[in-house]
Amino acid sequence: MKEYEIGHIISQEEYSDVAAYCNKKGDRTISLVDGKYIVTEIIITDEEVAISKRTERDRKLNSVTWRLERFQEQKQLGIETNDSEETYNKLLEYRQYLRNIPASDGFPYVDILDFDIWIETENIEKDAENIEEQQIEQEPATTEEQIEAE
Repeated sequence: MKEYEIGHIISQEEYSDVAAYCNKKGDRTISLVDGKYIVTEIIITDEEVAISKRTERDRKLNSVTWRLERFQEQKQLGIETNDSEETYNKLLEYRQYLRNIPASDGFPYVDILDFDIWIETENIEKDAENIEEQQIEQEPATTEEQIEAE
């Protein structure tokens, strides 16, 4: 397939080939400028990225809310729940994580983790904290602590 650079003026004969190329490339489009069709770059604004991220976040919030509601209804009916009590509590934490996304550093250029990946990340962070706490507890006493102990 022939490549078409940004700024290329498109003839009538090549219009469909250029359109196919732009669709495949994904970063350019055809624009009408001063009565001529030209290959132009697709520019996505921060606002458009933010809208997209909020939509993604809202979709994940809805799926979490559905699971939370199902758990509550199953408990009320006295039937076996699909999720454990521990998972239910983690879902509540995850929902709060999702709510905080728009206020997070770097928004809208942030990754929004799926629940399963978020859980893994949380577990890794807790493991790292536990290791750090154990290392602090095992460190030998400093000179000041030795003097106070004597």
